[in-house]
Amino acid sequence: MKKKYIWETLTVTESQTITSDCADIYFWNIGSGLVFINGVPLASKESMTDGAWGDEINVTLYQILFPAGSKAVLVVKRKKYSF
Repeated sequence: MKKKYIWETLTVTESQTITSDCADIYFWNIGSGLVFINGVPLASKESMTDGAWGDEINVTLYQILFPAGSKAVLVVKRKKYSF
């Protein structure tokens, strides 16, 4: 049986924690400043993916941190299965 899913997209402009609860999650820094995702720096125009394998569901809490004065804008896209 094929699984049904939706793509959920968020735009983040301030520090916060994001719950994944999804199969795959993508991060794109479309702003002009630096952003940290669980301590990993993501410069302007860079992206990062955290994909699941098979039937896995990612339950990671992602700490999004914008340094003072940063002009980062982070786009987050999550692939969520509907059960």
